[in-house]
Amino acid sequence: MTAPRTSPVEDQAAGDHRRGRYFTIVEASEAYPVFTPRLLRRLVQERRIAFSRAGRSIVLAESDIEAYLERNRVEPPRWSAAG
Repeated sequence: MTAPRTSPVEDQAAGDHRRGRYFTIVEASEAYPVFTPRLLRRLVQERRIAFSRAGRSIVLAESDIEAYLERNRVEPPRWSAAG
């Protein structure tokens, strides 16, 4: 029986520097509803998101998905009170 997987934050807090959970493309689209399987396949094909191969399967590390979302974050403009 394997131990339940933990989040990367919990792994890091415990001193474990693994990359956390790995998802197939379908699993990632279920865990992150902002992604469709088609979009994830396109991002992998265009090398816009980090991925690994496990045989013929493509897997995405949870930390890489989070990093992709953070890289593409758009901050709202800061309005100044110019008079």
